[in-house]
Amino acid sequence: MEAALAREDWQRERRTWRHPECTFFIVEREVPELALFGRMGSVEYHVMRAGGARFTVCMFDTLDDAIAEAERLHAEGALS
Repeated sequence: MEAALAREDWQRERRTWRHPECTFFIVEREVPELALFGRMGSVEYHVMRAGGARFTVCMFDTLDDAIAEAERLHAEGALS
């Protein structure tokens, strides 16, 4: 089994979180006000596969959950 990725190696560049060894990355996206019924400032975290087609694999409300899923998918070699 592959060693876990170090959390401190995840680095933010604007709205994107990347890990140098991970095959997935995370994009922060603000949720449109209309979808929030007037609440502003909420963010979703979209886990996306690096390279190739850029599509959202899954979404989370917290960065920690998104990182955990990106690391899990990476470790499993998901979507190979």
